[in-house]
Amino acid sequence: MPAPRVNPTSHPDHPRRLRARAAAARLRHLVKRIDPSFAFLGAIVLFLGACLAGERVAEHRTRARTVEAARAFVASLEANQRERGVLPFDAANRRDWHFVPRERAGLKLAELGDVQKERLHELGACVLSQDGLRKVHGVVELESVLAELEGTPGKPNANRDPGRYAVTVFGTPGEGAWGWRFEGHHVALNFTWDGDALVATTPFFLGANPAHVPSGPRAGFALLGREEELGRALVTALTPEQKERATLPGATPSDVILGPGRQQGFEQHLGLPLASMTDAQRAQAEQLLRAVIDDLEPEAARAAFARFTQRGPDALRFAWSGGVQPGEPHYWRFDAVTAAIEWDDTQGGANHAHLLWRDLANDFGDDALRRHREREHAAPRAR
Repeated sequence: MPAPRVNPTSHPDHPRRLRARAAAARLRHLVKRIDPSFAFLGAIVLFLGACLAGERVAEHRTRARTVEAARAFVASLEANQRERGVLPFDAANRRDWHFVPRERAGLKLAELGDVQKERLHELGACVLSQDGLRKVHGVVELESVLAELEGTPGKPNANRDPGRYAVTVFGTPGEGAWGWRFEGHHVALNFTWDGDALVATTPFFLGANPAHVPSGPRAGFALLGREEELGRALVTALTPEQKERATLPGATPSDVILGPGRQQGFEQHLGLPLASMTDAQRAQAEQLLRAVIDDLEPEAARAAFARFTQRGPDALRFAWSGGVQPGEPHYWRFDAVTAAIEWDDTQGGANHAHLLWRDLANDFGDDALRRHREREHAAPRAR
């Protein structure tokens, strides 16, 4: 074997190593002269920089993982399934969303094999938190509960079929504007990306019927029980004067107001501003808001929370209508002018809950994609 080669710069007296030792000595001398308080601040700056860098790395990994998961789901489909489950981004039915039982375009769960369902679950886990996934699965599970409750012994209601929930991919994952939708009775999830960037998470709807399962193997199950309890806790924490400002005029709405087909916000910006709450009440309001927003994965949830709070606590308002005792019909909402979350539990003897989240300026990514097009058109002129 030939003799190993020796790197001449490894010699302790090599000029490069001598210069390095001299630089290290100067640095040690400088550190000794620095005021300890400045050294501490420097450490804080370095720590925060490392945290921000870590967040950017995590965000990049999430983006890449989402595109990979979407491509893996599409790749798992047979050719005839792709014809119905993968449509152009500008397909007319991309905006045709609803949460009632009806026939839907796309691929139904009953048509998916085990591997395809696993790929779909992995895609959902890229944008939803564990709690969000649990709620979506709970909605589908409640369809089986309804089948039993509405049927006769040994003969469930055939119209309540968990296999009828449908998924559709719009566009090509990772290339330009694309998105996907999961929809069925009491669930409507609509997500939009620009390349690998998530730009919209609305319209977002979840429902629970029954809100509290009265009997059977799942008796007592309350899928959206936390949202109900937190809303009631917030309104009962208000003073009489605050509650008067928070209470909407007229009869309690019989359903969410900003449902399918609605393109404008509420007619009036009503309710109690969070700026008029005490610190403890604002903390309760934030907890309720996060109970919905945190159905998304952390990075998406942070962006969504910013959409609600960007105009300050005076613009974000909480409104209530109806009774405050369990079992009484009631409605509440957060209104941030362009973004809103509504809760309605008035149907079925106040045992049928609807939860809707709209971002009227950016549903389906409209605002984000418009701004992206404007930047692209402006770029050649800037050069």
